[in-house]
Amino acid sequence: DEIFKIELALNEAIANIIEHTYKYDDSKYITMTVRLTDNDLHIMLRDFGPKVDPSKVRSRPLDEIKEGGLGVYIIQSTMDEFRFDETVKNGNLLHLKKKLNLHVS
Repeated sequence: DEIFKIELALNEAIANIIEHTYKYDDSKYITMTVRLTDNDLHIMLRDFGPKVDPSKVRSRPLDEIKEGGLGVYIIQSTMDEFRFDETVKNGNLLHLKKKLNLHVS
């Protein structure tokens, strides 16, 4: 269940970068960094497109979402944290975090 949520959020985040930031330009690339700390999974997606205004990237109520506009809603409802690192100079760095229940025996 948690793996499905993480995969879903990643698919949506990457699809949003491809569509909205890169405008389907397949010469562009995205880097992904994954880090596990304690019980938190951190995923950072870095693109090198035009700066995104984080204030314009928000989830809307379901009845206000147009067709194909569920990406941010899905990401925010499946991940524990969704934010842009505004200190990045060129491009964008999206940080996703998911709390995991890891049991080490």
